[in-house]
Amino acid sequence: MRDGRAVVVKVQRPNIRELIVEDLEALTEFAHFLDAHTEVGKRYDFENMLKDLRTSLLRELDFKQEANNLLTFAENLREFDHIIIPDPIEDFCTSRVLTMEYIPARRSPI
Repeated sequence: MRDGRAVVVKVQRPNIRELIVEDLEALTEFAHFLDAHTEVGKRYDFENMLKDLRTSLLRELDFKQEANNLLTFAENLREFDHIIIPDPIEDFCTSRVLTMEYIPARRSPI
């Protein structure tokens, strides 16, 4: 950064969201077939499972959400001195770019 801080930048691959959506659509067709034509499908309701997977995967592709998760983890784990959660650099985070502080590796005392 201009102020000398080292950061890590995670950049989403171009078109990855579209590729994942296409794959999920193909899986949805397959799940629908299994649910309609097999006992296993009727028992496990693959379409519903896939719906939950879709929600989770698409949420994971939103790096602003990931930045918020870092803040939540840091707050929830603040009492543990040996757990370090990097701070997101919010002015440099978008849905496709996550910028966070660099945490240097430390050697274990063991």
